[in-house]
Amino acid sequence: MKDTTYEFPENLPVDRTPWKYFDHATEEERKRQEAWKTHLQTRPGIELVLQGTAFLSEQATLSNGTLILGDQSYIGAEAQVGGQVRIGAHCSVNAGAVVRGVVTIGDGVRIASGAQILGFNHETQDLTKPIYQQPVSSVGITLGDDIWVGANAVIVDGVTIGSHAIIGAGAIVTKDVPDWAVVGGSPARIIKDRRTPQALPPSEIAEAWKGFQHRVEDDIPHLLAYYLDPETGTPRDIPGEEERMRPWNDMVEIAATVEAEIPGWSRDVLIKKIQSFQDPETGLVPGPYGEKTDWEVDQGINANRLEDRHSAYGVMSAGYALECLGSHLAHPVHVARDLRHADLHQHLNRLSWGEHAWGAGAWVDHYSSALAFNARYHHGETDLSDLFGWLNLHIDPVTGMWGRPSAEQGMLQPVNGFYRLTRGSYAQWGIPLPCPERAIDTVLAHACDQRHMNPSRVNACYILDIIHPLWLCLQQTRYRRKDCETHAAYWLQDTVQRWKDRKGLSFHTAEGSPTRLQGTEMWLSIAWLCADLLGLDTQCGYRPRGVHRPEPIVRGIRPV
Repeated sequence: MKDTTYEFPENLPVDRTPWKYFDHATEEERKRQEAWKTHLQTRPGIELVLQGTAFLSEQATLSNGTLILGDQSYIGAEAQVGGQVRIGAHCSVNAGAVVRGVVTIGDGVRIASGAQILGFNHETQDLTKPIYQQPVSSVGITLGDDIWVGANAVIVDGVTIGSHAIIGAGAIVTKDVPDWAVVGGSPARIIKDRRTPQALPPSEIAEAWKGFQHRVEDDIPHLLAYYLDPETGTPRDIPGEEERMRPWNDMVEIAATVEAEIPGWSRDVLIKKIQSFQDPETGLVPGPYGEKTDWEVDQGINANRLEDRHSAYGVMSAGYALECLGSHLAHPVHVARDLRHADLHQHLNRLSWGEHAWGAGAWVDHYSSALAFNARYHHGETDLSDLFGWLNLHIDPVTGMWGRPSAEQGMLQPVNGFYRLTRGSYAQWGIPLPCPERAIDTVLAHACDQRHMNPSRVNACYILDIIHPLWLCLQQTRYRRKDCETHAAYWLQDTVQRWKDRKGLSFHTAEGSPTRLQGTEMWLSIAWLCADLLGLDTQCGYRPRGVHRPEPIVRGIRPV
């Protein structure tokens, strides 16, 4: 029996501009849309679920299958939709777009005219049959929330598009797209991350850097005096705090950036003071001011002693400060020198690369730095083939990292661990990185993770952990250089603006955080690395010395 509930009158304007339907449709147009929906429910082979005020143009082509269209979503004229398609709320499928196959779309997705989302494919493996006689397969396409698919873009079967992504007009997307990415081209490549912070124009950044260099040179002599205790003349990380070992080293490194002298302290006295922090038996540097160590529970195991966060980092802190003074540690770092190769591999295998990649990377930093000091000043063994062999074998070729992400922290631990590991090994020994382009992808993605990288509440460690890896990777490749430069420009600008006259910088970016020696030393290094990455003049002003120096420490010495 013929269905007479719907007649096909002349076209409606809203078929071409369906976004106007929700707020501007007349009563007659709304009745006509309801009649059209009722008519579609009678068509065999189509299971249709239209939620709320969803709009479906009379001129759209629906193939057999299931269509679920969410509230406040629409499908425009001459669009083709068929298969197993689920579209969330507040979505648009504009005129001439194609959504076919197994396709799941989240909320707030905009699909421009001419775009094709093809959640199916033709099989071609059977060479005895023409393609049209072979079956059709479908892995399915998934689009997250808040996505814009540009005009004439194509997304092929098996692809997942992350939330908040933008697919450029004409892009051919053959691989998964991460959250917040902007992609374009054929095949589509990542152009940028939408969360990348905005920086000043290049000319203004260059001028800000030039002025900052002059401020640093003028302020450092006054800054050094500010952090000296007025009664004892000893350095404090924050004026009034208790005495610690690290402020001695931070102050020496800051002074060395502009070849300044520390008021009241001669070079020879400083050398003797810092050398006195070293333990002659182990070669570690625990410091004399009550910094906690775990030697008591280490049971004499050298690898464990190098895991102590105070005494092992003290080797680098004191060792580099002494270099700034033209000297060196008085004793070899015995716990690194005496670590057998079999024990090295055993310890590397048991480090917590999954849960605490930062700590694992720090251990490699401690170990390779200790060997570098031994090699340069105490004729130590320089055969690091076991260490670099293990590292090259265990790197993840997909992420370029040595750790794994977690649901709670994302790539925070692997990226932070990457900085510590590569700083002490590849950078310090002048060895090329194994996967620099993959590392750049991972670091840039992490740099936009607002759980950790909110500009108003990060710390110097978090920013150093992205800027130094990007700077180091770009020594080998120009891959995504523009993206790297965008981040460098932003953090250079931010550092310059936060500088406090004659006091330097806080460790944290949060408003009201006190300035500190440690924060000043680290942010000065960050600013210099950003400027160098941007190709600005880094030869005429201050230059990082010590732990964050840009040159390999072992001049003329290479691991066997």
